[in-house]
Amino acid sequence: MSLANIINILDPDCFVFGGGVSNEIDFLSEIETIVRKFVTGREYEGVFLKPKYGDASGVRGAARLGRKSIY
Repeated sequence: MSLANIINILDPDCFVFGGGVSNEIDFLSEIETIVRKFVTGREYEGVFLKPKYGDASGVRGAARLGRKSIY
């Protein structure tokens, strides 16, 4: 229900489940079905994704941003 509330308020284009959570979730289609039941007012057209480069994608991105700002 909290994902549905985020959709109702912010209307994101996608949800990316990152970090250790991405290793444990094998049923994104079930999550998507349940969340869509609680979205009010319209049909949600966003997608639910796992990170493209694995569970350390956020750390890699943060390191890259830090390197850009220093050099």
